Amino acid sequence: MRKKSRLITTSPDRPRPSAALSGPEFVRKLLFELGPAWKGLAGCEACGYEVLIVGAFDPVPCPACGGTCAPFDPTWWERAARKMRLACQRDKALVPSLKAEWHARYPEGSHLPRFPEPLSWLSDALETAVPIGRPLEWHSHFRLAHLVDRFQSARLPLAKIFEILNHPSPKERQRRSDRLPEFVNRFLGGRLNVQDKAYYVGTLEELRRRVRWAHRQWTHPAARLKGERVRNRTKKRAPRD
Repeated sequence: MRKKSRLITTSPDRPRPSAALSGPEFVRKLLFELGPAWKGLAGCEACGYEVLIVGAFDPVPCPACGGTCAPFDPTWWERAARKMRLACQRDKALVPSLKAEWHARYPEGSHLPRFPEPLSWLSDALETAVPIGRPLEWHSHFRLAHLVDRFQSARLPLAKIFEILNHPSPKERQRRSDRLPEFVNRFLGGRLNVQDKAYYVGTLEELRRRVRWAHRQWTHPAARLKGERVRNRTKKRAPRD
């Protein structure tokens, strides 16, 4: 029995069309968002809205305008592959750094996706690349942001949350949290465990920066595709003579 096309995801905030992404952004989208389902990427012929479909890859109604979303054809993917390959050739650290990020994101033993033509070159590059750079510990930032959001839902000021988390000892952080007023703990449904090492913050600015980064990752697709870091590091300029 022939499978039917099925819409499995849409993007409610209408990010930039994939064709408008830069080469590095497209590689990141392919690796971390599309993966093995990449052939299901489809665009609306009328409004440009993009969806991801699975099944027979037949056209589906556009959820934005009622038009038709059809999977991109091989010519479109060949152009995209050329853009991505050129970006990887220009930036020799791109593939090794993305491989390091992949292994940091996914459990040990997870395999990188294999892509057929016209993207087989990317699979070969990922397979032979040696991971470089310090992978972003994104899980820890997300856990911290969830914790802060829960505390703030109980009307706890950020400065007070910082007082709780600003100690390297897990037991001391827990003692500080346990001393919160009883009405706070009742609102939260019980005392929260704050002993995870991800919850320790050294400064109030670090707390703000980590939570702000997590919120942007959740709400801005462009931030995810750009690979934004928690802290933007600027290269030191050589002193002038």
